[in-house]
This record gives sequence, structure tokens and C-alpha cells, in this order.
Amino acid sequence: MRYEIKVPVKKYNIHIMDEYLSKLRGLKKQHNERELSSIYYDSDKLSLARLNIEGISERYKFRVRWYNNNKSTFRYEIKKRKNKVGTKITFNSNLDLNNIDISKLFSNDSSISKKLYGNEKFIIKNYNLLPKIKINYKRKYFIYKNKIRITYDYPPTYQLVNKKSKEICDDSFIIEFKFSEDNYYEAVSLINSNYFHPQRYSKYLKGLALLNEAQYF
Repeated sequence: MRYEIKVPVKKYNIHIMDEYLSKLRGLKKQHNERELSSIYYDSDKLSLARLNIEGISERYKFRVRWYNNNKSTFRYEIKKRKNKVGTKITFNSNLDLNNIDISKLFSNDSSISKKLYGNEKFIIKNYNLLPKIKINYKRKYFIYKNKIRITYDYPPTYQLVNKKSKEICDDSFIIEFKFSEDNYYEAVSLINSNYFHPQRYSKYLKGLALLNEAQYF
């Protein structure tokens, strides 16, 4: 379990965040920058998205993700979030996204279904999850005092998977602080020391809203 606190920053203000991070003692690069691509899955009625929009404390996201445009290696990811604390289940795949039917990756008879149990298994069995939206963005990785991870996401682009739509770009960078309960107070102090404030934010929901599929914010 870990805390995940997001701080969106508008494009015209990102220089302020850049300056803050450049002066932050104890901050260092953790990984090389890379491009992330994800496809999010949901029911026809966007049942998982609505759990989030309605403020239900326990909610889930199902997605596949790959890096640096390499579709020959991807992984399944299931995120469970309860209030501000989250967990993530990941499974690597030896399939090539270019050569498979992506609509069946989270179907009831998929290989991933056989590895799950509890609510995750229930959702796959009953929600008929289908690919809804593709999200792309570049990410920088930092770590503060070897305790608190900070990811720095460039403004994402969004595109519907099964409908004709233009690719739409977000207007915000998303800075996210990820930390364990043991580092809670130090992380909160770090977050409060910058000019911007945490906000409830979901790339998946923001993309649906920009593509006129859901109301968010």
C-alpha cells in the first residue's frame, strides 16, 4: 500500500515547479525519461469511471501499458485505490499488441482472468471490460532522500480506441508524490513546501471529459 498524491501544474506555470525541483536538496534522478502508453478498459457504461466520479472510496482501473512505443512487450496493470492509498497488480506479457485482439485482453476467458481473485476477478467476470481510451505521455523519474518517489509527467494526449476521434492534448503537467505510510509526514511537509497544491486528478477521467465521454471537474 502506498500514498499517491497528485499536483497538476498548468503549462504556463511549469517553470515555477521546475525551479522548485532544481533547488530541492536530496532530490536525484531515479530512472531515465521514457514515454508511456496505456489503454484503459471499462464497461460500455463506464462503470469504473463512474465509481471515481461519484467519489466512491474504493475504485479500480484496468489497463495495459508499454514503454517507448515498444508494443512487443507490455504488461497488464490493475490499480486499486481506497481514498488516498493505492496498490497495483502487474503481470508481464509475452504477447505483441500489434498481433492480438486487444478487446479480449481483460475478457472473462483471458489468461489474466485466471490469475485474479476477489473484486478484481468479479469485475472481469461481470463488467465486460473493453478498451476505451489510449493515453500517451513522457515521464521523468525522481526520488527524494531515497524515500519519496516523484514522477513528472508531461501533458498527456488522449484518443478514443473504438471511435473515430482526434488526439487531444491536456493542458497540465502532473507531478505525483508516491510514498509509504512510514514516510507520510515527511512527504506531506515536502508537498506543502512547493507553490502548488494537491488536487484530485485522474488522467483517465480527464481524457474521457476532453473527448466528451464523461463529465469531470
